Amino acid sequence: MDASQYHLLSLFSDGGFMMYPLVLCSLIALGVIIAKSWTLWIAHASTKTVLAEVEEAASEGRLVDAIELAAARPGPAAAILVAGLRRISSGDAGERELAAAIRTTGTIELGFLERGLVILATVANVAPLMGFLGTVVGMILAFAAIEAAGDVDPTLVAGGIKVA
Repeated sequence: MDASQYHLLSLFSDGGFMMYPLVLCSLIALGVIIAKSWTLWIAHASTKTVLAEVEEAASEGRLVDAIELAAARPGPAAAILVAGLRRISSGDAGERELAAAIRTTGTIELGFLERGLVILATVANVAPLMGFLGTVVGMILAFAAIEAAGDVDPTLVAGGIKVA
């Protein structure tokens, strides 16, 4: 191996035992990112279509058809439309009740879209701390080697610094 090259597996093995939890954190974060990307893509995929179809049906006075169109589509926009259109079709809803129904449904849908982000935030906070812990362990190993040898020899310290 060329001295100027340092392979990923060599870095991993030289990093010490803290590399395993860091790789686990990376895999968890990658999984959450992929899952959230898929969820957001599905939520956004039919938004423009459902808005156009529901607007067309509602402007023609076909409120029941508009509700059925919105209910048949997945996504937060469709769910919010269904809540508002159902409140309108009941006939006894005032402007405040309509706004409250839409706000409540929007909050529920937002909670669904934000699900899993707590895991990502936790990993983003914990992973750097694990890296710092690995650095501290490496430095402790370096100083332990110095203490055991009684003098400072670069080869004694190199292993601990490599872990750090």
